[in-house]
Amino acid sequence: MPIAQRNKRKMPERDPARDKAREMWLASGGTLSCASIAKALEIPFGRVTGWKQRDKWNDYDRLTFMFGHFETAPEIRDAVRARLRAFPDVCQKAKTATGEEAIALECEINIIKSALTAIKDDPYYHVVRDLYLHGRRLWDIVADAELSSKRNYQEQASRLIDTLALRLYGVVAQWNLTNNS
Repeated sequence: MPIAQRNKRKMPERDPARDKAREMWLASGGTLSCASIAKALEIPFGRVTGWKQRDKWNDYDRLTFMFGHFETAPEIRDAVRARLRAFPDVCQKAKTATGEEAIALECEINIIKSALTAIKDDPYYHVVRDLYLHGRRLWDIVADAELSSKRNYQEQASRLIDTLALRLYGVVAQWNLTNNS
Protein backbone atom coordinates (compact mmCIF):
# COMPACT_ATOMS: atom_id res chain seq x y z
CA MET A 1 0.00 0.00 0.00
CA PRO A 2 1.45 3.42 -0.96
CA ILE A 3 2.39 5.79 1.85
CA ALA A 4 -0.15 8.40 0.70
CA GLN A 5 -3.00 5.93 1.16
CA ARG A 6 -1.76 4.77 4.57
CA ASN A 7 -1.64 8.37 5.84
CA LYS A 8 -5.22 9.07 4.73
CA ARG A 9 -7.06 7.63 7.68
CA LYS A 10 -10.71 8.35 7.97
CA MET A 11 -11.48 10.59 10.88
CA PRO A 12 -14.28 9.17 12.98
CA GLU A 13 -17.52 11.02 12.37
CA ARG A 14 -18.69 13.35 15.09
CA ASP A 15 -21.49 11.85 17.13
CA PRO A 16 -24.67 13.77 16.17
CA ALA A 17 -25.85 13.36 19.76
CA ARG A 18 -22.96 15.64 20.78
CA ASP A 19 -24.40 18.55 18.80
CA LYS A 20 -27.95 17.70 19.85
CA ALA A 21 -26.87 17.71 23.52
CA ARG A 22 -25.27 21.15 23.16
CA GLU A 23 -28.34 22.49 21.35
CA MET A 24 -30.61 21.22 24.13
CA TRP A 25 -28.42 22.86 26.76
CA LEU A 26 -28.25 26.17 24.89
CA ALA A 27 -31.99 26.19 24.19
CA SER A 28 -32.58 25.86 27.92
CA GLY A 29 -30.42 28.92 28.57
CA GLY A 30 -27.84 26.74 30.27
CA THR A 31 -30.22 25.46 32.91
CA LEU A 32 -30.71 21.88 31.71
CA SER A 33 -28.55 19.42 33.65
CA CYS A 34 -26.20 16.95 32.00
CA ALA A 35 -28.18 14.14 33.62
CA SER A 36 -31.41 15.36 32.00
CA ILE A 37 -29.74 15.66 28.61
CA ALA A 38 -28.19 12.18 28.93
CA LYS A 39 -31.55 10.68 29.87
CA ALA A 40 -33.35 12.41 26.99
CA LEU A 41 -30.75 11.26 24.45
CA GLU A 42 -30.40 7.82 26.07
CA ILE A 43 -26.61 8.10 26.40
CA PRO A 44 -24.28 7.82 29.40
CA PHE A 45 -24.16 10.79 31.77
CA GLY A 46 -20.33 10.85 31.68
CA ARG A 47 -20.31 11.32 27.93
CA VAL A 48 -22.44 14.47 28.19
CA THR A 49 -20.31 15.96 30.97
CA GLY A 50 -17.19 15.20 28.92
CA TRP A 51 -18.63 16.96 25.89
CA LYS A 52 -19.68 19.91 28.04
CA GLN A 53 -16.13 20.30 29.37
CA ARG A 54 -14.29 19.71 26.06
CA ASP A 55 -16.58 21.96 24.03
CA LYS A 56 -16.71 24.60 26.78
CA TRP A 57 -20.48 25.00 26.75
CA ASN A 58 -20.31 27.54 29.57
CA ASP A 59 -18.19 29.88 27.46
CA TYR A 60 -20.94 31.85 25.67
CA ASP A 61 -18.38 34.16 24.09
CA ARG A 62 -17.03 31.17 22.12
CA LEU A 63 -20.34 30.86 20.30
CA THR A 64 -19.43 33.65 17.91
CA PHE A 65 -16.16 31.85 17.19
CA MET A 66 -17.82 28.44 16.78
CA PHE A 67 -20.72 29.53 14.58
CA GLY A 68 -19.42 32.75 13.04
CA HIS A 69 -21.30 36.00 13.40
CA PHE A 70 -24.93 35.08 13.80
CA GLU A 71 -27.86 37.32 13.16
CA THR A 72 -30.63 37.22 15.67
CA ALA A 73 -34.02 36.90 14.03
CA PRO A 74 -36.08 40.11 14.26
CA GLU A 75 -38.88 38.20 16.02
CA ILE A 76 -36.45 37.13 18.73
CA ARG A 77 -35.08 40.67 19.17
CA ASP A 78 -38.63 41.97 19.50
CA ALA A 79 -39.43 39.27 22.05
CA VAL A 80 -36.33 40.18 24.11
CA ARG A 81 -37.24 43.86 24.05
CA ALA A 82 -40.83 43.09 25.05
CA ARG A 83 -39.68 40.91 27.97
CA LEU A 84 -37.30 43.65 29.15
CA ARG A 85 -39.97 46.34 28.91
CA ALA A 86 -42.41 44.13 30.82
CA PHE A 87 -39.85 43.25 33.50
CA PRO A 88 -40.66 46.13 35.94
CA ASP A 89 -44.38 45.24 35.75
CA VAL A 90 -43.60 41.55 36.26
CA CYS A 91 -41.60 42.41 39.40
CA GLN A 92 -44.44 44.57 40.71
CA LYS A 93 -47.08 41.94 39.95
CA ALA A 94 -45.00 39.22 41.64
CA LYS A 95 -45.29 41.06 44.95
CA THR A 96 -49.02 40.38 45.16
CA ALA A 97 -49.30 37.16 43.13
CA THR A 98 -50.12 33.84 44.75
CA GLY A 99 -50.00 30.17 43.81
CA GLU A 100 -48.98 29.12 40.31
CA GLU A 101 -48.96 32.70 39.07
CA ALA A 102 -46.40 33.64 41.72
CA ILE A 103 -44.22 30.69 40.75
CA ALA A 104 -44.38 31.60 37.04
CA LEU A 105 -43.56 35.24 37.74
CA GLU A 106 -40.63 34.32 40.01
CA CYS A 107 -39.31 32.03 37.28
CA GLU A 108 -39.47 34.84 34.70
CA ILE A 109 -37.78 37.25 37.12
CA ASN A 110 -34.93 34.81 37.75
CA ILE A 111 -34.45 34.14 34.04
CA ILE A 112 -34.29 37.85 33.15
CA LYS A 113 -32.01 38.64 36.10
CA SER A 114 -29.67 35.83 35.08
CA ALA A 115 -29.50 37.11 31.49
CA LEU A 116 -28.92 40.71 32.63
CA THR A 117 -26.17 39.58 35.01
CA ALA A 118 -24.33 38.13 32.01
CA ILE A 119 -24.05 41.58 30.39
CA LYS A 120 -23.77 43.70 33.54
CA ASP A 121 -20.01 44.27 33.14
CA ASP A 122 -20.37 45.51 29.57
CA PRO A 123 -19.59 49.25 29.26
CA TYR A 124 -22.89 49.75 27.39
CA TYR A 125 -25.08 47.82 29.84
CA HIS A 126 -26.58 51.11 31.03
CA VAL A 127 -28.01 51.71 27.54
CA VAL A 128 -30.08 48.53 27.68
CA ARG A 129 -31.04 49.18 31.31
CA ASP A 130 -32.13 52.75 30.61
CA LEU A 131 -33.90 52.03 27.30
CA TYR A 132 -35.88 48.97 28.27
CA LEU A 133 -36.09 48.82 32.06
CA HIS A 134 -36.42 52.55 32.73
CA GLY A 135 -38.18 53.57 29.50
CA ARG A 136 -35.78 56.38 28.61
CA ARG A 137 -35.35 57.59 25.05
CA LEU A 138 -32.11 56.93 23.19
CA TRP A 139 -31.55 60.65 22.57
CA ASP A 140 -31.66 61.35 26.31
CA ILE A 141 -29.09 58.62 26.98
CA VAL A 142 -26.78 59.95 24.25
CA ALA A 143 -27.17 63.52 25.52
CA ASP A 144 -26.17 62.43 29.02
CA ALA A 145 -23.03 60.72 27.71
CA GLU A 146 -21.94 63.63 25.46
CA LEU A 147 -19.30 61.32 23.98
CA SER A 148 -20.78 59.08 21.32
CA SER A 149 -23.19 59.22 18.47
CA LYS A 150 -26.72 57.87 18.51
CA ARG A 151 -25.69 55.29 15.89
CA ASN A 152 -22.97 53.90 18.15
CA TYR A 153 -25.43 53.54 21.02
CA GLN A 154 -27.96 51.84 18.74
CA GLU A 155 -25.30 49.38 17.54
CA GLN A 156 -24.18 48.63 21.10
CA ALA A 157 -27.76 48.18 22.29
CA SER A 158 -28.43 45.78 19.38
CA ARG A 159 -25.29 43.83 20.21
CA LEU A 160 -26.41 43.43 23.81
CA ILE A 161 -29.95 42.50 22.74
CA ASP A 162 -28.39 39.74 20.60
CA THR A 163 -26.42 38.53 23.63
CA LEU A 164 -29.58 38.53 25.74
CA ALA A 165 -31.44 36.67 22.97
CA LEU A 166 -28.80 33.98 23.12
CA ARG A 167 -29.19 33.75 26.89
CA LEU A 168 -32.98 33.80 26.87
CA TYR A 169 -33.83 31.75 23.79
CA GLY A 170 -30.66 29.86 22.91
CA VAL A 171 -28.84 29.64 19.64
CA VAL A 172 -31.24 27.04 18.23
CA ALA A 173 -34.11 29.52 17.97
CA GLN A 174 -31.80 32.00 16.27
CA TRP A 175 -30.62 29.47 13.68
CA ASN A 176 -34.09 28.17 12.91
CA LEU A 177 -35.75 31.56 12.60
CA THR A 178 -32.84 33.12 10.74
CA ASN A 179 -32.46 30.28 8.25
CA ASN A 180 -36.19 30.06 7.51
CA SER A 181 -36.57 33.69 6.55
